[in-house]
Amino acid sequence: MATVRERAIRPGPEPPTTVRTTVLRMESIAAGLSYHAAVKELRRAELSFRVSGTVESLLDVMGPDGKPHPIHEGDVIPDGASPVRLDPSDYRRERDTAAARLAASEARQAQAAAEADLARLDFGRVDRLARREASTAAELDSARTRDAAARASLKAAEREVDSARIAVAQAEADVSYCELAVPFKSATVAARYVDVGERVTVGQRALLVHDLSAVTIAFGVPDTLVGRVRLGETIDVSTDAAPAERFRGVVYKVAAAADPRTRTYEVEVRVDEPGGLRPGMIATVHLRRETQAALVPLSAVVPRPEGEGCDVFLVVEEGGRLVARRRPIVLADVVDDRVVVRLGEPGGLRLGDRVVVVGVQKLSDGRDVRLED
Repeated sequence: MATVRERAIRPGPEPPTTVRTTVLRMESIAAGLSYHAAVKELRRAELSFRVSGTVESLLDVMGPDGKPHPIHEGDVIPDGASPVRLDPSDYRRERDTAAARLAASEARQAQAAAEADLARLDFGRVDRLARREASTAAELDSARTRDAAARASLKAAEREVDSARIAVAQAEADVSYCELAVPFKSATVAARYVDVGERVTVGQRALLVHDLSAVTIAFGVPDTLVGRVRLGETIDVSTDAAPAERFRGVVYKVAAAADPRTRTYEVEVRVDEPGGLRPGMIATVHLRRETQAALVPLSAVVPRPEGEGCDVFLVVEEGGRLVARRRPIVLADVVDDRVVVRLGEPGGLRLGDRVVVVGVQKLSDGRDVRLED
């Protein structure tokens, strides 16, 4: 039997260490990716006249001071309005001249039609007389020639009328071309190149207009991500110009093939309510990827005693006792204050394992533990 002194010296079993655990399970994580790109207008058009002439007037719009001023950069062109007009006087005179020529041609056509009718009747009468041998062959030939000539004159008069009508239509179009047309409803002037009294030629640029009813942001994504981007997907957009504001974008286009230089796929995001977003601003497009992963808190990770790598402690039941067992882990990623661990590694973690998250500093492999209440 041991003496009292021997019992006092002999160490007893260490008391269980109190720990807190979490059950390892698959969780959804949203990984954020950001792309920076310049904001572009939805559409743009450089406007020019289809006829030459002298600028007669510029559209007046109301300014912030409540007074009208000739349209300039930044102004919105009202729907259906013509922002720049040429002096149409010369083209109106050409239209009137063409209309007069058309009237004269139509009069000649009417006369030719009457003469053709008369020649046809004469030819029919002479032909009937010739059948009864009441007229000569020479008279019949003469009547036939007059009929053919009258019909040819009528066809020429009809072609002349058609040509005159085309000339009138062209002259009418030239008059309408003196008013600059805007190709879309919501147009904002980006640049004005002409002024009142200036002589312009055909094709000379007069205005640059933008459609700012929506804006687009185009950027390239790698092949590892392009498959996760879906048409119609909603995307958050922000800009340093308005840091407190978030804009709602929609994936409007995804390129079918990669750019041969960058090997990335162009993705275009459209913002239908751009607010303060303007062309030329640098915007940030926030893409989110949601995946399933097994995560453990950083507080559960401990360095491996020998060699490189990390471990965690699991709580397992052995012989009716709860003990801590060290297990190696392979880190795949870091998400905030947690790490993504790979499952299925030899001797590693499995779903459902109870991982120690509080109290790991006091543990060693095989140490008895008690779960925190």
